Amino acid sequence: MFCEGESLRVENIQKRPAWTIGAHDFDVPGIMLDDDPLLPPGQDDYPLLELLEARKQRGNFPEGDNTSSS
Repeated sequence: MFCEGESLRVENIQKRPAWTIGAHDFDVPGIMLDDDPLLPPGQDDYPLLELLEARKQRGNFPEGDNTSSS
């Protein structure tokens, strides 16, 4: 938790489509069970769907807001 006067310096932010995030990506904590990502048509593979299913089966997926942690 930050106190008044403290800051966090970010030097590099990368944006990527959520559907490309798979089980072994560093961006996994940004995916919540109740997310409803857009999936582009014509793709054969959606790593995000595999991630969502695997985490649902394991039961270790934070629900609700994106500030939850587990």
